[in-house]
Amino acid sequence: MEAQAGIEPAYNCFADSCLTAWLLRPDCLLYHLLARLWRGYCADRLELSHDAFSFSRFYNIGMLRKLVISLIIADNFITNIVKKPFKTKWVLIGKCKKCGKCCKDIKLAVNPRLLTNSFTRELVVRWTSWVMGFHLKRIEYDPPYLVFSCKILCPDGTCGDYKWRPNVCRNYPLVDFFEEPALFKTCGYRARLK
Repeated sequence: MEAQAGIEPAYNCFADSCLTAWLLRPDCLLYHLLARLWRGYCADRLELSHDAFSFSRFYNIGMLRKLVISLIIADNFITNIVKKPFKTKWVLIGKCKKCGKCCKDIKLAVNPRLLTNSFTRELVVRWTSWVMGFHLKRIEYDPPYLVFSCKILCPDGTCGDYKWRPNVCRNYPLVDFFEEPALFKTCGYRARLK
């Protein structure tokens, strides 16, 4: 029995990553530090004056981004090791056709409460855009998704920064333990029951 294609895939970045969920808790000290750094970064980009804190003077943006991605990749690696002994009902067959659809319509599942608070919504959108290299296309409220497209996608359908691609890309197509994998119609992958 094969899975039906055409169901829009969505990536639940908060359920799949312990580190991401921890970082986005409002009571987390790191959350406030990131918010402070982001305000400084934005002020530098807009050339605004602000309390003598110059983000670009103290941090190399490219190196900081790669450090953050390295931590996220390490978290993904540990998460996948923990998942390894548990078997899924589905197996993937086929290969990537490089159609780019999965890079043009990236759905990240979010907590509905996140969308009601403008500060946290903006923080998550900017954080995701900066770290993952995505551009926000739209916000869907029912069910709650942030829909992005990739800024790094090359015209030939390949990744422009494959080595530093985010977990969303590394894990696609995501095979869940119980649910049927969601794949685009144009995707070269298919899922079938074991």
